[in-house]
Amino acid sequence: MTLKKLVPLFAAIVVLGALHGTAPARTQAGQVFGALVYNNETDAIGWAYNFPDSDDAEKTAMKGCLQKGQGCYVVITFSNSCAAVAVDKGSVVYSIEGATKDEAQSKVMDKCQKGGNGNCQIKVWSCSFPQ
Repeated sequence: MTLKKLVPLFAAIVVLGALHGTAPARTQAGQVFGALVYNNETDAIGWAYNFPDSDDAEKTAMKGCLQKGQGCYVVITFSNSCAAVAVDKGSVVYSIEGATKDEAQSKVMDKCQKGGNGNCQIKVWSCSFPQ
């Protein structure tokens, strides 16, 4: 096969691959990921930070939470930032990102208190920044 015949064939393979719906890469140069996991039945938490992709961060956080019981779920995944999770007395879960730990905690408490059930408590927070 000549090079002229291979170029269109290669282009068709690339287009078909894009149309097939391959999963987007969840990594980017200079980004590190974190995840916060929570179980509002048992109050178990899990967290992960500074992972090269979001999938690994979620798996690690989930593993930490599941050591304390079943029913854990990923509340938030974040990158190059901080995040916090708060719960109100009605067991409604709130999460948010912020540039710093203090900002994330302040923003999630504001969000939780505006939710209406009161008695908000921060359950878990973490930051994930490139080293």
